Amino acid sequence: MPRAQTEPTRVRDILQDDPLASRLREETERREEARRNGTATQFGPGLYTLGETRHMRRAAEEFVVDGGILTKGGKLLLYAAHGVGKTTMLDHLAACLAAGQPFLGRFSVDRARRVLFVQAELSTAELASHGQDLLDNFDATPAVDGLIFWLQTQMKLPRDFDRLRATIVATGAEVLILDPFIRFFNGQNTVQPEEVNALFEAVDRVLQDPGLGVDAAVVTHHMNVAQARTAGSWAFEAWPSTIVRLDRVKGRHACRSLFFEKIRSPDSDLQDTRLTVRLGDGGYLVDDAALDNFGPDGRGVTCLTDFLRASGGEAWRRDAVAHLKTVLGVHERQTTNIITSAVGSGLVLSTKVGREVLLGLVGEVGRD
Repeated sequence: MPRAQTEPTRVRDILQDDPLASRLREETERREEARRNGTATQFGPGLYTLGETRHMRRAAEEFVVDGGILTKGGKLLLYAAHGVGKTTMLDHLAACLAAGQPFLGRFSVDRARRVLFVQAELSTAELASHGQDLLDNFDATPAVDGLIFWLQTQMKLPRDFDRLRATIVATGAEVLILDPFIRFFNGQNTVQPEEVNALFEAVDRVLQDPGLGVDAAVVTHHMNVAQARTAGSWAFEAWPSTIVRLDRVKGRHACRSLFFEKIRSPDSDLQDTRLTVRLGDGGYLVDDAALDNFGPDGRGVTCLTDFLRASGGEAWRRDAVAHLKTVLGVHERQTTNIITSAVGSGLVLSTKVGREVLLGLVGEVGRD
């Protein structure tokens, strides 16, 4: 019995003198204090207990673009076939991030950020065209000064990492965009994962550098020849937190399809979702009415057909434009899209339009 009373005391005394036990005791007390204060703590950088996650903010709260599209510390890969319009789509994402406006008119951006858009394909004149088109929608927003284009055709990563870091510091960028991946690639072959990862690791260094304060990164890439997936290594699918595929929409030249192939955030419901977006006077916006204003069954073309039929098939283009703007309440650019779609559907705008063509487009062939 005396032994049972003295042995615990002896063990306790030993632990009190042990440096490791002392550190564990201090850590336990610190964690208990943090728990009472409602703040998460760490053993060290990147080390969390399950209990500590209770006090951390979820991905749905720590977002840059809502819906799980881009979380803080997140990496988005946008890919498409050549000529589909990756850069134009990226223009609008970048401007929304810099303006603090919803992406595609639907997905909230938590606040305006300074965006460094490193562009390795456009000439100065081409950049001017892209920029002026953006100003139609983003003039008088923080994007005017917050979206910074860097025309850089010679930079390779990780070789020129110090130049990139210095530019981020100089501009105060909080989001980094690289367009396109292949122009910054310093390897020999994109099918080699170690060479691809060398560039991605350079981007990770940017995101993980506490002295920079970069919240997210976006990279564009090309589709493979079979148009089935990203070109090159599996690393293109492993590295990003979000992968978005961009495609044309057949018969609708102003529309694009966005397919969310990968959304790492468990709070998102966009995984395997496809959205149709349309480029109009308001920029790229989600097209909720898939046929609205487009195609032979769309409201815009139907209105145009009705107008031409009522006028006896004799109407000038400008009169058609005026009619569409009045009936649909759309802008000049949207009327151009409608008319182009009508021409593609077989409706030729000229001084004379055949009655049978008009009636056929609205399904009235055979009616008197």
